[in-house]
Amino acid sequence: MKKYICLILLGVFLLVYFLIGWFFSDVLLYLIGGAIGSVIRGWINLNMFVFLSVWVVLLLTFVFIYAKFNVSGMLDFVFVVIIALLLTIVEVFVYELISFDDEWSQYLHLGISVLSKSLLLTWMVCSKYNWLKKYP
Repeated sequence: MKKYICLILLGVFLLVYFLIGWFFSDVLLYLIGGAIGSVIRGWINLNMFVFLSVWVVLLLTFVFIYAKFNVSGMLDFVFVVIIALLLTIVEVFVYELISFDDEWSQYLHLGISVLSKSLLLTWMVCSKYNWLKKYP
């Protein structure tokens, strides 16, 4: 039964990420990236490597706190939303891998980024609650 919950979560995350990616193409990437960039710009000299490194460290920090500490209820939901928003960094790496020559590469980018973000988020949530364990 618990594996069905993971499949339902995967479907929900796929749908949400797809709708955001289809209708608001790169809005989350610009909003989250702009927020992180404007916050760290005052403290350090900002180039692309430093910017992406700070973004990855921030994402890993929230994932670590979510996975290791016993957050429950509304705080659990808040952490999932924050991690889901920070996972937009996956789009940056997909942009680096796929060049946009034609319309089909845009669809490929959307598919790869939606699938990878949804799988990562589902894996994080389901592994926290041990819903992915195999029972003999």
